Amino acid sequence: GNTGTGSTVSTGNVGIGTTSPASILHVSSGATATTTVEFGAQAVTAKSCFNVRNTAGEATSFYFVGTAMVVEANRCK
Repeated sequence: GNTGTGSTVSTGNVGIGTTSPASILHVSSGATATTTVEFGAQAVTAKSCFNVRNTAGEATSFYFVGTAMVVEANRCK
């Protein structure tokens, strides 16, 4: 796999903190940002959905509608 910075992957899955990513972008062992991170298109109709696991290990997801955050007890696709 690719390591370091500046890599471009045009097919397959990408993992950060894992060598066997299960989705297009799979971040393992947490993630932090010291700057603004933007997800999704810059259009009003765009929806970026975040699939996570709660402290009990159950699948859940969240996304934003306007300025409101929506949390659901399922995984969005």
